[in-house]
Amino acid sequence: MPSSISLPSNDELEVILEHLDANNRDTWVMVFNALGKDYPNNEAVFKIAQAWASHASNRKKEDEKHERNEFFKSNHIAGIGAIITAAQANGYKRVIQKEEKTGKLNKNVEIKKEPSAVTKPLNEKDISDYDKCASEGSFIIRALLYSFQDEERQIFLSDLGSDIHFFVQEQQKIVEAVRKFCYVHKWDYKTFISWAKDESIKESDIKKIISKSTACSYDDVIKHYKDMRDIGVRLIIVERAQKLIEDARAKKPIAELKEAVTSIERDTSLELKKDILRKNEIARAASQEVAELSNPATRKKLYVTTGYKAFDDRFNGFRRGETSIICAYSGAGKTWLGCEIARRTALVGLKVAMFSAEMSAQSISFRMMCTDQNITQKQIMNGYPVEQNLKAFEDTISKSGLTIMAGRGMSIYDVENEVKRLVYSGGLDLLIIDYFQILEMKYRGEMWERNKAMMQRLVRLSEQNNLATLAFVQLSRPVSKKNGTSNKPTMYDIAGGSGIVHDVALSLIMIPETNNGTKDITRFQIDIAKSRYCQAGENEFTAIRTVGGGFNIIKNTEPTVLINRGVSMQPNTSNVNLLHKVPLQR
Repeated sequence: MPSSISLPSNDELEVILEHLDANNRDTWVMVFNALGKDYPNNEAVFKIAQAWASHASNRKKEDEKHERNEFFKSNHIAGIGAIITAAQANGYKRVIQKEEKTGKLNKNVEIKKEPSAVTKPLNEKDISDYDKCASEGSFIIRALLYSFQDEERQIFLSDLGSDIHFFVQEQQKIVEAVRKFCYVHKWDYKTFISWAKDESIKESDIKKIISKSTACSYDDVIKHYKDMRDIGVRLIIVERAQKLIEDARAKKPIAELKEAVTSIERDTSLELKKDILRKNEIARAASQEVAELSNPATRKKLYVTTGYKAFDDRFNGFRRGETSIICAYSGAGKTWLGCEIARRTALVGLKVAMFSAEMSAQSISFRMMCTDQNITQKQIMNGYPVEQNLKAFEDTISKSGLTIMAGRGMSIYDVENEVKRLVYSGGLDLLIIDYFQILEMKYRGEMWERNKAMMQRLVRLSEQNNLATLAFVQLSRPVSKKNGTSNKPTMYDIAGGSGIVHDVALSLIMIPETNNGTKDITRFQIDIAKSRYCQAGENEFTAIRTVGGGFNIIKNTEPTVLINRGVSMQPNTSNVNLLHKVPLQR
């Protein structure tokens, strides 16, 4: 979805790009990626960007193909705001038309760039606070460069977010460079110093900044970080308040003064930034959503296919920027279903990453081969010839954009780091977690609090990178009986974490069928327990195990609708007789 910021005209884009260095490869990628997001399929804007890029002295012959891929692909990271911010750092000042109450549009209002970091105050009384802020920041930078273990560095940079602007200006540039470097490289100090030269960062400048700090533990760094943030908030408030007083005395328009007051709260807030819509913006946002949902081509950019037609017909697929979960008991086949969804989605041309904290990468690969070729482990152990099957699987899977990362002891920080690397190195459409509760995370508190905090990190990862996330979740309580009838599990039966349900967009519950009181582990009923974008309902689907261990998903004819939620969508009744053998989906 395009950014809510008013989009510059083509002429203004040319001016903005003049303030950016086309030789900087990170800036080069960002420009085409961001413009592609907010000016989708706009050839004129693409040509403007290419004209800017053509001035680069390090331009290569194959760059044009890469530029087209970044601009026209469906997975965009940044938006026009990122370009404007980068240009403003190099002296660009945007001029927009401001609508007056009379309806005229002839008054130019200059929008000045707000401080993106703590700046040195003019008032001598505040300089000591500025020096304290810089001192606290120097301890953090020393730890980032020398002391932190890889996991500690990942944790800190992931949690930092927009709080980076509480560093003083000369330090912020270094921290941002470390963060950018870690997105695509494994940390190595010497490699970073060599790389940082392109960011105009010298090792001598770094050593000067950290000269008065000493090495400290991770917990001590967090204390320095909190102290720096508190001082930074006060300094920004003082600076903005002084400017506000000057503007009020200069009799600036009331609307501008009120916006300045709001900006103080916004830019010193320690919470995540929220979207705010007012007046006509509300209707425009609704219109944008209608346009995207009603256009099949655009709708594909909002959702990632599940690989199953029955699922896609019912709830369109997994929504980008959201996290979905599939809940099931131990032994129900969560990993097998995860392998199936990953394989099917990758084979239609999307980029998929599957993370398993339960099994090895080799085991995951083996299961994908079995489901793809419809063969079993028992057949292989009994000497069934599989050479042709292996060749067929290799020919198919080698053309896909599938990544597998697996191993016991995997942490949420491992997932975050690898996802960011994948996004920056070529994009990512679907992230699959198998399974959620056994991911590790440093947290002091109850298990349900840890799981809720971990789910919020996954949601944030999905939002920031415009990807769909599917996490498999284990249920803890068995089907209970009350008054002679069985009570089906709900989302609140999730092992060690019923609190996660509030953060997910879609929740499916997978329950084995019973035959004369005996569980049938080859057939499962799937409920839509929660959905933000369609109706919830019981017994929506039947999942039938295939020979190779995968699943065939069938839409039931008459599901029981539980809740009307969001966009009303009628079930797609296929009139399948589930008493007869159902052909395999290939």
